[in-house]
Amino acid sequence: MKVVIPVFIVAFLCLNVSKAQDKYSIGFDKVKDTVLRSNTGASFISLQIKVGNIGEAFKDYIVNVAVERASTIRQDDFEVIDPISGTSLNAMMKNKNVFTIKLNPSDPNYIQVEPLKLILKLSVRKKKDDKEDVDSEDNNESGATSIELIVLPPNKLLTDYRFLGYLGTNFDLVDGVKAQNLFFATNIFIAETKKMGISLGVYGNRTMTSTDSARDITFTSRIVTIDTGRAAYYKDSAMKVVSKVSDNIGAYITPLFRLNFFKEGDLKLYYAPQFEFIWRRTVRETSYLNNHNYDIDTITKRFPPGTAFSLVTPLRNKVKLNIYDAYLGLAGLLLRYETEDISIRVSSSVGININYTPISFLSANGEIEMVNQVYKKDTRGFFFTRMWITEPKTGLTMGAEVSNYFGYTKSEPKVSKAQPYYNVTLSKAFFLKDLAPVVKPLSGR
Repeated sequence: MKVVIPVFIVAFLCLNVSKAQDKYSIGFDKVKDTVLRSNTGASFISLQIKVGNIGEAFKDYIVNVAVERASTIRQDDFEVIDPISGTSLNAMMKNKNVFTIKLNPSDPNYIQVEPLKLILKLSVRKKKDDKEDVDSEDNNESGATSIELIVLPPNKLLTDYRFLGYLGTNFDLVDGVKAQNLFFATNIFIAETKKMGISLGVYGNRTMTSTDSARDITFTSRIVTIDTGRAAYYKDSAMKVVSKVSDNIGAYITPLFRLNFFKEGDLKLYYAPQFEFIWRRTVRETSYLNNHNYDIDTITKRFPPGTAFSLVTPLRNKVKLNIYDAYLGLAGLLLRYETEDISIRVSSSVGININYTPISFLSANGEIEMVNQVYKKDTRGFFFTRMWITEPKTGLTMGAEVSNYFGYTKSEPKVSKAQPYYNVTLSKAFFLKDLAPVVKPLSGR
């Protein structure tokens, strides 16, 4: 059987093939990128040019790459290592088509402080009468004939660690790392000049969630009126779980007195008494889990007239407290090791803590209420340790704090005043003058 293809179909196919051959496709693999200059040496950026179908009529056309006038980077700051310009489209179909931008290191006489642009334009030229004319972009099916490189200033080396600010986040083994758990700090460290130096700063952080549990805790779950003179007390047993987390804002000042234990080298030891004040916005949550009733007592009511019945103890309640701590750590030491490669500071102190905690009670509806914002004062011994490790090239900083209290209550039975706080942070260090544009209000935490 002989198949006859209509003439108009053949003509249509030939026309489309001809149109496809009247085009070409050549362009960058992306239209925008961001690169970082180096403080110490040249950095190299590789750029890829992608080549698609090349029509037969264009195979001898020449490719050219040029720097656009809209670029804001200085000519001395870069070099185009270009094996592409002057190559024919036909040759580019057989090559990898990669060329390189060399970014020179930062010039000490011209310090880059803001992002700069390097814009490259790719064009296709055709030869005619020994001249090269730019071909119409309508023949190029690629939409990426130019690329814009944003050249960021080099990271500033923290050549000294005296005036720094920190922004980062807190670690919590319970809640995990969350962006809203902002950590911030500023630190001014002036080492000994003649006889003494000083370290001072402010910070905001979040302590790790501490969770304590105890089984077979007994409590009165309900009080129910039987008649006008008697009430039934329902006794339950459950596992009691108490969790606590604090958002803290603190300020400290620490005089520094050099101790001559390490006379040579970069390791230094100071007598460093601690004077610190912390406002702790604490959330404490108490839950009774797997509770069951084990006894019912009937006793004479002793409640004043008008007391609401039935009384029910909530199995879960949450209280928000503003706790204030003042630390007077007269027995304190600070160990300091700082070089061009790293900064390590470890401080520790033992002394007296003055604590103010609001008095609260559980109302009939199960809500925690304050009693006219009355605060209970408590004086106790404390132990406090803080550590900072900073890498100067990136500013990456790891921080950790731990504190606890000593002593027992005066009332019987005596109860330990131990109340540990743990805090671990990951942040980036900045010079204080560079920190202002990125600091967010505390209300955004």
